[in-house]
Amino acid sequence: MVANNPEGLLKNVSFVDVVKYRQFQQFQLKYPHCQSNESVLYELPDILTLNDDLIQRAKQYSNSSNQGFGHPPNLFFIETYGNDKLNGRQACAVESGCDISGRQTFVLFTTKQIDICTMEMVNLFYFKNPPIFLYVSPPEFAEDSIINRIWAENLISVNKNGNMHISDLLRMLVIYRYGGWYSDLDTITVKNTSYIQWNVFPSQGAGYLGTANFGARANNYFLKTHLENQAKTYTNATKWNGMGPLLLTQSFQNIMNDKKIIPGYHKDADLEVAEWQRFFPMKPGEAKEEFKPHEDFYWEGRLENAEIIHFYNVLTKRKTSSGDGKTLYDYAGKRYCPRSFSIKGHLNL
Repeated sequence: MVANNPEGLLKNVSFVDVVKYRQFQQFQLKYPHCQSNESVLYELPDILTLNDDLIQRAKQYSNSSNQGFGHPPNLFFIETYGNDKLNGRQACAVESGCDISGRQTFVLFTTKQIDICTMEMVNLFYFKNPPIFLYVSPPEFAEDSIINRIWAENLISVNKNGNMHISDLLRMLVIYRYGGWYSDLDTITVKNTSYIQWNVFPSQGAGYLGTANFGARANNYFLKTHLENQAKTYTNATKWNGMGPLLLTQSFQNIMNDKKIIPGYHKDADLEVAEWQRFFPMKPGEAKEEFKPHEDFYWEGRLENAEIIHFYNVLTKRKTSSGDGKTLYDYAGKRYCPRSFSIKGHLNL
């Protein structure tokens, strides 16, 4: 357990504090070498070395909840494409999560080493409440889990959409195991979400539940049912969208025996379906609107009920600011991730 503190330098602190302390120590040792090298690699601790601590953290918050079903103030981001650094938009997502969500942010990479020399990465290490960077090996993390079959039968490695499926599978398994909140790396947090202590999935506004942002307690019934559904239906030919919102919605409908996605609390599934305006707040068909120039009052109106903004990277990754500084990324970047935004003065990729 990392919570042990053999150095004796930190007393009466949580394992989270110890991990952040050690992380910054290692960063300080590595960073000076960036002056003479284009990249310096930082070895990430494996999330499984924190497994017991994270499970205990989930139990602690569940037991202390008045309702008996609270989840810990974790916020997980997951980079599953083998990249060793975050780009500006991803750094913005993490910065806003650290500063605004009211949660402890964890950033999981599927590569064992990350490059710490880019300004986007350097900034994150110096935050008052920095993210914890961890390595996750999908097959090792899934071992003995509900979805282990997918790796044990070597299905995902031969599926041409495997990387996308790893993201869809890991996010569910991480939250099922540890509890807390998950957000995609193409989001910006605009309000504190730590008050949410129950299971909540947003409606996408198009008849489906969304998977870009959601929160849940560890070991909850709905996620268990959905993970079982993922394991049962996955094949080496599963389509790119086969593990995402379509299947999640099906899992919900199977429990409810109802095809309607109605905002509110659903007892049988023990979760809240949230209004789409809170966690998107644009529908998929409006994604390009986020990159059109508008005055501040327009964006203020669109974000009135928003807690997190989703930017639909699959649809918009080639979209850029028009140069007038009036797109949604410009508006939100200046306000909710100012350090990441200020590096280039925009969040274009």
